[in-house]
Parts: sequence; structure tokens; C-alpha cells
Amino acid sequence: MLYLPLCFLLQDVNDRWSLKYPQLYSPGQLNKFFSKNVFVRCVMRSCYTSLVLFFIPWAAMHDTVRDDGKDIANYQSFALLLQTTLLIVMSAQMFFDTYYWTAINQFFLWGSLAAYIAITFTFLSNGLFFTFPTSFFFIGE
Repeated sequence: MLYLPLCFLLQDVNDRWSLKYPQLYSPGQLNKFFSKNVFVRCVMRSCYTSLVLFFIPWAAMHDTVRDDGKDIANYQSFALLLQTTLLIVMSAQMFFDTYYWTAINQFFLWGSLAAYIAITFTFLSNGLFFTFPTSFFFIGE
């Protein structure tokens, strides 16, 4: 099959292009992109992925304690682990699904990971906790 840029699949083409590349319309006629089977598979995969991404971090944090005897399994730590796991898995999925690597792709894919890490370290730092203790009440528990 001829692989065309995504812009050809997202917009309608003129009559010359539709006659030159008739394979643009064959996936739609064969219901390859959206059908009941594709929808059910997508829902099942989404449910399975959601359960795995929730229960693996939950099992990893269940009944764990720090060196000083305090409980690690609080809401903030669990939420941070869960969202970090989700971001890594979704970024890996986008990396695997990207066919055309351009500078814009690189910027946004790597930039989203870098922005997440920077924002997470900024908001979970002790400096913000000591400056605004009422806003960041989870830190230091």
C-alpha cells in the first residue's frame, strides 16, 4: 500500500488526486478505520490498559513505608506515580506510532516530557512548600 502523508487522509482531495490515488478511499469503503469490531477492540484495549496502569502502581505502593516508618502510600505519592506512569506509557505509544519524524514532532514529544518533569519538580519542591505552606499541604507528610 502506498503510504501518503497524513494531510491527504484528513482532507478531501480534488478530482485529479482522487483518480490518481484511488487507494485513499478504499479503507473507508472497507470499514477499516471505524466499525463495530474496531470500536469494541478499542474499548477492550482501553479498559485493559487502564486497569494495568492503575493496579501495578497500586500494588507497588501497597503497604510500603519509608525509612523513618512513615507510610509512603498517600494520595499525593500515588497520584504522582500514576500520572508519571501514564505519561511514560502514552509518550512511548506516540513514539512508536510516529511515522514522520520532523523537528516539530521532536519538539513537542520531548518537550512535553521535559515540561512535565520541570513542572513536577517545581511544584513538589520544598521551596514552594515553605513559601506557600497552606497551598502545598501534602509535601512533607
